[in-house]
Amino acid sequence: MQSGLGKFTEFLSQNRQSRNFLESLILGLALLYLLTTFSLLVWGYLTRGVFSLYPDYLLFLFIVLTAVFFRQKLSSLKDLVLGILLLLAYDAMRGYAYQWGGRVNYQFPIQADLFIGGGRLPTAILQAFIDSHGWSGFFGLVSILVYTLHFAVPLAFAYIIWLSNRKDFARYMAAVVILSYLALFTFWVFPVAPPWLAAEKGLIPIEKKFDTIATDYDLRSLTIAYDFINANPVAAIPSLHFGYPFLALVFALTSGRRSAAVFFAAYTLVVSFSIVYLGEHYVIDLVAGGIYALAALFLSSLAIGRLEKNISRNTPNQCHTLPHG
Repeated sequence: MQSGLGKFTEFLSQNRQSRNFLESLILGLALLYLLTTFSLLVWGYLTRGVFSLYPDYLLFLFIVLTAVFFRQKLSSLKDLVLGILLLLAYDAMRGYAYQWGGRVNYQFPIQADLFIGGGRLPTAILQAFIDSHGWSGFFGLVSILVYTLHFAVPLAFAYIIWLSNRKDFARYMAAVVILSYLALFTFWVFPVAPPWLAAEKGLIPIEKKFDTIATDYDLRSLTIAYDFINANPVAAIPSLHFGYPFLALVFALTSGRRSAAVFFAAYTLVVSFSIVYLGEHYVIDLVAGGIYALAALFLSSLAIGRLEKNISRNTPNQCHTLPHG
């Protein structure tokens, strides 16, 4: 018996006028959302002197761009929207992990990084070297810009994949979602303080660079973005700032996307430098982020593979896999 959703989909496929109306309605609502968002951005600048651009704005912007330039693919937006909703749900729960999580651990990452650095903290070594050469302005500015964009760049990669190959998109987006929720669970049961917070407690001799550099360059909007990104300030392990681009790098390598692999190899190195130099993460956080990313890719491939087998088993007379773009 055909479900109500199935009947509705069949009706749209047979009634071009109704389908066109639905596409126009979705596009109109998306454009209305962006118009409202833009108005709020302008209002924020006029009243507080800052622009506040959060990741969810970018998510909806991607949808609108797709609707405008790739209208024939509008019916497949459900793939993109599902991933977006799951990520927004994760984003909404980050603060709860901070409020209701376990006891914050300060010593584990400090001891791990002292071991990695041969008795000195890599963050302290890097900050001392950069500052002693008078390079803190340039490297600091690059670092805070990269830090702020950590969510947007891998997401843009997901969008590019979605436009060309929906099967690869499903694998990649599933890995991103799995990584996010594995990390969220870890933040909940094993909250770890970042270097800057340990420094505020007087435990280590490093400086929190982000606020200082943003103030020096009058980048107040970035401090607001920083507060948004850090809804959970004790989410150091695993580092998603490293995990997301590293996941994109490994996916690009394994899916034959050489240009993307070269880009993400360089980008991941820049991110690694930035988050350690700013005092936002220990090196051990990056190691954990890489391990989590590999685990997420494995679980994603396993889940998608089983899904394809189940589809093939249930439809023996047809060859069904997740559709390509």
